[in-house]
Amino acid sequence: MDVNAACAGFTYGLVTAAGLLATGAEKVLLIGAETMTRVTNWEDRTSAFLFGDGAGAVVLERVEGPGSLLGWSVGVDGSLVEILYADHGSTMHMKGREVFRKAIRVVVDSATVALERAGVDAQDVVLFVPHQANLRIMESVAARLGIPQHRIASVVEWTGNTSSASIPLALHDAVTRDLVSPGDVVLFSGFGAGMTWASAVWRW
Repeated sequence: MDVNAACAGFTYGLVTAAGLLATGAEKVLLIGAETMTRVTNWEDRTSAFLFGDGAGAVVLERVEGPGSLLGWSVGVDGSLVEILYADHGSTMHMKGREVFRKAIRVVVDSATVALERAGVDAQDVVLFVPHQANLRIMESVAARLGIPQHRIASVVEWTGNTSSASIPLALHDAVTRDLVSPGDVVLFSGFGAGMTWASAVWRW
């Protein structure tokens, strides 16, 4: 069984929730919770310090009209499973350099498609909420998309990589600090084992 695919899973969940709301659901509770320390290889000094445990959740509610999901893009490439995986009952295996390169490429491509489908430019994005893998990946993706660094929602410096919990944790922090207002365009992007990726553009 692969773990860490949940890093993209929360954004997958946002897309799925929008579909449920569009077909009649009134409210959807979407939760991201991880105990990454259970699968962390503590003998691997190149990655053990990266991960943490956490949980976060959002409630999405149906509104009149077309809804708030403006565009999305999801995908998976099973041929890349060897660069990031964990067998059931074992610890995580990660080839850091390969993950770094592939993650940037797939997130940029996914976000670009989502933005195009939404009919908005990267300059329109008020808040970019990426999976909190590491700051270098987040900043590299934002730079390639043309999103200013100050628009990145980031908590990785004190939470570490909490997998599927990282996006809701970063969103909560941004909302708490009034970094997003009603009507703003928000871009969510994640990636993980598999290799999986997902991006979703929402109107806040």
